[in-house]
Amino acid sequence: MKKTVKQEYKIKKAIIMALLVINGCGNGNWTPTSHIVFVDYTSSCKALDDFNRENVKKRILDIAKKLKNEDQIFVYPIHANTQSASPVVIIKPPKLKGDLMDKKRFQIWVKDTLSSAIDEVINYSFSPDALAGTNVFPAMRKANRIIKNGMNVKLYFISDMVHELSDLSFKEAFPTMNVSEMNSLAADKANLYCPNQSLKDVVVNIYIPGRPDGLREDPTFHHSVNCFWEEFFSHAGTSINIWDLQS
Repeated sequence: MKKTVKQEYKIKKAIIMALLVINGCGNGNWTPTSHIVFVDYTSSCKALDDFNRENVKKRILDIAKKLKNEDQIFVYPIHANTQSASPVVIIKPPKLKGDLMDKKRFQIWVKDTLSSAIDEVINYSFSPDALAGTNVFPAMRKANRIIKNGMNVKLYFISDMVHELSDLSFKEAFPTMNVSEMNSLAADKANLYCPNQSLKDVVVNIYIPGRPDGLREDPTFHHSVNCFWEEFFSHAGTSINIWDLQS
């Protein structure tokens, strides 16, 4: 049966509305999400060594491909100066028009703009001074600031999460601590960096870089590090998912 002009109009309108919903528009309850990715650039972590670089690329690519209109990705470095660091890149999805060309526009964006942004993350270099320590805690303050701006936030850490500064060194402190002392330290740090459970219900994923030949450090130490952060984020108002970066 031949479609009338009115029927064709209704079909086109339905297709456009479906695309708008898929891309985060047309939903009055929808709020943009800021995906905040913290990449550990320190040599002790090895997140960006020859083995793990492709895994970091894949992780950021997976996040970016799910962006909807008005979402964005902030990629921050973890190093000695995390507190004052600005983003290495800010990634925003392409402007989609709600028509049948949107899929093509998104594919072009992935190939060109997104690929260049990820290469910038992978190839960025810092001074030896910046890489002389690993300052993890200030990452929470950057997340809190974006939350206060009214954005939904998801956190991703590509790091072994081993804080190493003169004020506190996990490698020096944890071997001599019992579970109670470690939990108390985690609670104190969470109250300082995430007061009033400021990360309540924020999704937190931690991707730990590794190598097939394993690590030289005592595995008991890395278990302690994971337990510390589980306790920390519990007091910050949320829970964490810990993954192998390669997964």
